[in-house]
This record gives sequence, C-alpha cells and structure tokens, in this order.
Amino acid sequence: MNAAANSVALNEPRLASSGGGFNPRGDIRSAQFIRELMKFGFEVAKVNPIVTTTGEMVISEFLNTLWRGGDDRKGQGGLNQFFEGAKSGSDRVKLLEFGDRLVDAAQLLQDSGLQTEKKDARFLSQLLNLGSSYVALNPIAAAGDQPLNFFLSTAYQLSNTRLTAQQLDSFLQSVTNPDVVLFANSDRLKTLNKITDSSLQDVKRSNEFISKTMGVALTEKAISLFNIRDYKGIKNQTNPLALVGIDRFIDIVEKVEAVYKNDTPQQIITRLRRLYYPGNSGLDLLAGIKNQQAFALLPHAPNYLQGSASDVFPPERRIDKAYLNEVDKSAYAILTAKANENGIEDNPSPYIVIPGRNEMIDIGHMLLTLDALLHPGSNAPYSDPYYNVPTIDPASWVADVSIGSVWLTLKQNGTSQEGTPINLKLSSSIPTKEEIDEYYKASAPEADILGDVDGFGLFDRFNSPDRKDQRLSTHLKEYYLQTGNDIKFSIRSRWKTFAAKFQATPIEATFDADELTAPVKQAWVDRINRLNNLFGDGGIAATIAPVLRNPNWNWTYTKAMFDRFVEYVQEQLKNERKP
Repeated sequence: MNAAANSVALNEPRLASSGGGFNPRGDIRSAQFIRELMKFGFEVAKVNPIVTTTGEMVISEFLNTLWRGGDDRKGQGGLNQFFEGAKSGSDRVKLLEFGDRLVDAAQLLQDSGLQTEKKDARFLSQLLNLGSSYVALNPIAAAGDQPLNFFLSTAYQLSNTRLTAQQLDSFLQSVTNPDVVLFANSDRLKTLNKITDSSLQDVKRSNEFISKTMGVALTEKAISLFNIRDYKGIKNQTNPLALVGIDRFIDIVEKVEAVYKNDTPQQIITRLRRLYYPGNSGLDLLAGIKNQQAFALLPHAPNYLQGSASDVFPPERRIDKAYLNEVDKSAYAILTAKANENGIEDNPSPYIVIPGRNEMIDIGHMLLTLDALLHPGSNAPYSDPYYNVPTIDPASWVADVSIGSVWLTLKQNGTSQEGTPINLKLSSSIPTKEEIDEYYKASAPEADILGDVDGFGLFDRFNSPDRKDQRLSTHLKEYYLQTGNDIKFSIRSRWKTFAAKFQATPIEATFDADELTAPVKQAWVDRINRLNNLFGDGGIAATIAPVLRNPNWNWTYTKAMFDRFVEYVQEQLKNERKP
C-alpha cells in the first residue's frame, strides 16, 4: 500500500482531484496518513487475500491488482478512486479506519456461501469501494434515531465490527454474485451523491434513506456483462434524476398543466400516468401485470383526444417532449427517469421524496391508482366473469401482493415468468419465512405501496365536493405539502384515509380493528387469487384461447403475502395515531 501511494505521488499527480481523492503531495508527507495506510495494508495482509489471475483487471479491483502485482497504473487508479469522496487528509484517515473495520467484519461472515468470497481480493475491493461511496455522502444520523439494521452505518458510526458482520451476512444472503452486488450499490450511492435537487441535500445523507436506496437484485443484462468482468453492464445505468423532491415534482406538474391548459385535471392525470403505464396491445399480460395494457383496464380514462380528424384512430393523449421542453428543459427527462426497484433502472417511473419523511414514493403507482379509482369499469379479460377482477386491483396494492404469491408459486413449480427478479431464490421445495418475506419485498416494495396508498388519499380529495375541480398540482400541494386547512385531506391522514377505503366485498372491513377476522381475511385472499389466476394464465389464455386456462391454480402463499401487507399497514396506522 505504501509503495502504491509513493508511486502515485511520484508518477501520477494528475490522478488527484480538487474535489476529493488522494492528494499525493500532501498525504505522503503526513505521518498520520502513512501510519493509517500501513495499518490498513496490514489488516488486508492478515486476510492473505485470494488473487484472481484470469481475466483483465479493472481499476475498481485495486486490492486484487496491488496484491498480485501487474499493472501499476490500475492499482494506483483504484487507490485514488477509493479516496475519491474524501475531501481532506483527515477524511482520508477516517476512511482508512472505516476500511479496517469493513475488512475485519468481512472475516467474521458466517454464511457458507461467503467463506471463499470474504478472502477474495475482488470482493474486498468492492466492499471497500462501497464503503468509500457511503462515506462520500457524509452520512448523518438524526438526534434520537434508533440504530438501523444497516451494516455501513453500524461500521461507520457505531464501530461495531461483529454486528456489522451479522448485518452484512443478512444483506448478502443467498446472493450469487456478491462482488457484483457490492459494486452496483457503490454506483447507486455515487449516483445518490450527484443529486442536485436542493430539497434533497439533507435527505440523501440520512442513513435511513441511504439504506432504502440499496438492494441486492440486478438485471440479467448486468450479470451477463459482469461475467466478462468489465462492469459496463452496471456502471452509469443509475439515474440521479430518478429521485425528485416533491417541490420540484409539483413544479413540473404545473408546467404540464400550463402546456395542456385546456385539459381537465383528470385528463392531466391520464397524460402523466401514460408515461409509465401507456397500454399497447391486448396481449401485454404476457409481460407481467405491472406492464399490462391500460386500455383494457382503463377504457373510461381519457386515453384519446376525441373529436380529432381521425374518428377511427384518434391520437393518444400523451405528453409531448418538445412542447414540455419549451417551458422547462429538464422536466421531461425527470418525468421519464427510471428509479431502481429490484434492479437497475427497472422501474417505469421516478420516485418522489418528501424531506423529513425519509421515504420514496412511486409516481407511477400513485397515478395509476388514482386514474383507476377515478375511472372504474374494465374490459375483458378483467371483466370476464371467469376472472371478475375489479379495475382497481391490477392498478394498485392488490397487484403488488398478488405478484409475490405468483412468483413464489411458479418458482416452486419449477417455472418462471418474465419480470421475476433474478435474485429471488428458493432453497428447497418449501420456502422459508425469510424467503417468503424476500418475495413480498420484491413484489411490494415500500415505494410502490406508498404510491398506491397516496392514490387513495388523492382520490378522497377529488371526491370532496369543494375540491373536485381543483388542478392536480393544487391537490398535490395540499396533500403532500399540507398547504390546505384540513389535515384529513393531507398526508398526515394517509393511513386513516386508506383504512376507511379498505373493503372486501361482500364483507366490509377496515384496519381500525386490532386484527381482521378470519372471514374478512379469506374474502381478501379469494379476491387476490382471482387476479393471480389472470396473471398465471397469461395474455393468450386470458384473451383469445380460453381453452388454455388453468382451472387448478393453487396459490398457497397468498395468505402469507396478504398478512405481511396487513401487518405493515397496521404498523403505519399506529405510528400515524401517535401524538
């Protein structure tokens, strides 16, 4: 390590960056830095890392390069990259100390699948790079915050190596390519650091928020490209525009309203919704419930511009990029940015963020739920008596719960469906409680559920006689920013409003009770299973070849998924009721 540092100092001064990174001229003259660098090197040496000698070395695998020898420039570049987010000499010393703890924690990993990885120089390089990206955010813990089950904050702020190892074990549980996951999440945190939205500067430093941006799933494309070890399938695929502050989002909605000034509020909703769930062919069920065609689901929404020159094929109601860019050059790019859900930019829409709440809200889910509630009544296959699926179910939380049950059942049956996150595993024929929970979290991530629930809250506002004609931007201001006079119609009553709308035909039920009765639960499970049948059959069987329908679907895990959803909602209700 010391030799590499000296080599950088003598030969590569141009690697240093004024915004951070290794400062060859200054750091090499700091006795404290040299001591910590040597200690860091000693901690790595104790591991005696396994060096991979096949394939081309890349800069981010700097430990592998330095340990095996070889291309000094790549080793030097990787060391500089490691220090990239450290702004001062003292920051670089702290980063080295943090790196010591991460390396030590890695050696305490207990998962049987990580025993080789934890000594692999590539794995350790990516773990250190992730730590560096985390430190570059200058993370903060709010006063009074409870410690999170988050290995980076535990190592950085609590300096608890053993607990860090336990949490890292949990984070990487059943992961096939842990170094890929670490690299991808390092890139996610770098992207988070690039967000310039002024309202999100403190939010993006929150440990709670940072932990929510991280995940273990990756796209098939990223994995396949990673197999040639160039990392190009992962790097730079994240988009800093995909996290937008609520103030900025409302500002963009106002711009859309100005461009389409003759649209009603409901037409504006449909215009925006169609950016994420546009509806194309009648067979889109094959692509999964979240990408299904919205024209059959929402035939009564103002999808088309009526009274046009063409009566047969009127133009679709879309947002025109050129028109919107005339009034705001970045608005369309923000609206069409794709957030990370279970993979890299795999979500149709960006997430909105509300300062002070440390939560992300899926814009597409919010708009789709609202549009479905405003325009009930679907065409086949949803209206087919064989399925009998209400309009709101494929558009909102029921679909999120349903998909987890379907994914798990198909996996158990040895089949798969397009859109299933590749990190979802099944260790045996009977899933563990932890595996069921992973399938639920993949199909119903919190951002999706919050978008669904807020769709109900906004619908409640549209149903209010003195608010029904308000512009969408006004509804958003009064709901999210609480600029109105009645908290009943704001985010402060988010869960109470949702609970009041929660019904299971023919049995009415709310979450106000401590527990839902068994008949009410079963009524909901039956309703969700009808959507499961539609999802499981797929587009061809559901629409043009009913003979292919499967009358014997057995959705064993719907109840477990529904119970998980109920527990979450009840917990949020309790928190909302606290003084």
